Amino acid sequence: MIILSIIIGLSVVVYAVWREGIPDSLSHIAYIVPKWVFSLWMMLTGMTLMPSLMDALPDHKRFVGFLAVLGLACVAATPYYKEEHKALHYAGGILCALCSTVVAWILHPLLLALWLVYACVWPKELFWAEALVYVILIASITI
Repeated sequence: MIILSIIIGLSVVVYAVWREGIPDSLSHIAYIVPKWVFSLWMMLTGMTLMPSLMDALPDHKRFVGFLAVLGLACVAATPYYKEEHKALHYAGGILCALCSTVVAWILHPLLLALWLVYACVWPKELFWAEALVYVILIASITI
């Protein structure tokens, strides 16, 4: 299922980059593709990641993985981050990023050193920070 999550996750990003270049953030993709596509993309990415996430985490720490996917669900529920319900969108994104980082810290804390690459190459670029969260999460689950 993790391969499916990667394929789903990358497919919409590749389309958005092809269509308009590197977006400001992953959330900006909601303004490139139809709103329902963005929501479906977020939900499917999280849902296909969940089984591998739950298998990788110890039983008593699985709630952290669940919260990461719940954060994605909040982002999916409120795709337009510049509009009325932006608080839920931002809260979901922050929850997903924090819990994904905690998952990596639980499973393979050395992977968090990849943040040094971000700090040196793409400081202040939200798109690359969000992409790195996903890459570190996938790597921590598969290693």
